Amino acid sequence: MPARSEAPTLGSGQHPDSTSSAIADWGRVLAGGALIGLGARTWGKRPRARERAEPPRWMASLDDATAGRALLLGALLSGVNPKNLILNASWSTTAP
Repeated sequence: MPARSEAPTLGSGQHPDSTSSAIADWGRVLAGGALIGLGARTWGKRPRARERAEPPRWMASLDDATAGRALLLGALLSGVNPKNLILNASWSTTAP
């Protein structure tokens, strides 16, 4: 008797004929297509060669930032980093 093997599907192990599996699969396809479309749109809007790119307003405001404001912004930006968020969350739950 030959061994039976089932190939993995996009539907996370559910029955291949399941409606919820098909809906989840199409949802992933649509989300991926939307991300590709947004990437193409951003790529098309980029500045051309020898064209000066305008920085975002918040970044342009850093030109006249004080030392205290720069320190605060650096602390905020390093805290928002996903890797740091996970490390800080794990530390806070294990600290005595």
